[in-house]
Amino acid sequence: LNIVDKDIDIFSFLQLIKNYHYALTKIDVPYMVKNFPHDYPLSKDLDLICDKKDFKNICVVAKVFASKYKDKYFVRFLPFNNRLKIRFELSNFLCYQIDIGSKIDGVNDLFVKNALDRRVKRDGFFCFSEKEEIFIRILEYVQNPQKKHHLEYIRRHKTIFKTALNEYKYLFENNLTFNSGLCRSLEYSTACPLKDKCGAYTNAIKHNKALEKNS
Repeated sequence: LNIVDKDIDIFSFLQLIKNYHYALTKIDVPYMVKNFPHDYPLSKDLDLICDKKDFKNICVVAKVFASKYKDKYFVRFLPFNNRLKIRFELSNFLCYQIDIGSKIDGVNDLFVKNALDRRVKRDGFFCFSEKEEIFIRILEYVQNPQKKHHLEYIRRHKTIFKTALNEYKYLFENNLTFNSGLCRSLEYSTACPLKDKCGAYTNAIKHNKALEKNS
């Protein structure tokens, strides 16, 4: 991996979209380089969530930006389901990927809007606050339990989850206190660090079951 030049100017790309309503997620991960976004981890993703009204414009900016690297990389544009993935490849090796979306699977649009409104600025880019990031990590861990770094993030932020759950409990899909599918996934995941350890989590499970029983 060290023989591959990391010459994709991610910092410049983020400057190009600084006036749009976006936030990066999954920045706090073990493989992240210390001086991101001036540097970036090879073969990883830049995960970006944006407002629906800015999605097309950010994608246009990203395509123009990525096209400048076509002389060196095989650049692939993969659009699907309100998302655009831009892959920078060399000999079938993924050097980096920009993943742009306007939705987050498992939560509704209101959560995304609130999360973007509460984004924080950090080192020349915007990212989600810890209160919103914790829910994204839970969703990621439920979908990909092999990614233990999300589990560690959840463990480190259990206190934040307790307060965030109370604030966001009515914002999830199906108009339930907490997304029922997510609740069930977490409840029956034996590795879930929040099970039987977080009063707010336990109460949400009980209340959600009561809602489903009475519906």
